[in-house]
Amino acid sequence: MIVFNGKEQDVEPGIKSLSDFVRVTKVEEEGLVVLLDEVVIKREKWDSTEIKDGMAIEFINFVSGG
Repeated sequence: MIVFNGKEQDVEPGIKSLSDFVRVTKVEEEGLVVLLDEVVIKREKWDSTEIKDGMAIEFINFVSGG
């Protein structure tokens, strides 16, 4: 079980990396910032960052506009 955006949830079988998790959430990746246990994880590290029980994942999405 992880905490995603403040809510506890189970991780689907087969989800191993942060990039897998981002993909299954179907969130818009442009402008997305991912925090793992309150630390920003750079996009190039998503594939190599393993999801483990007890982790806290937060998505912040920046949107430009006028």
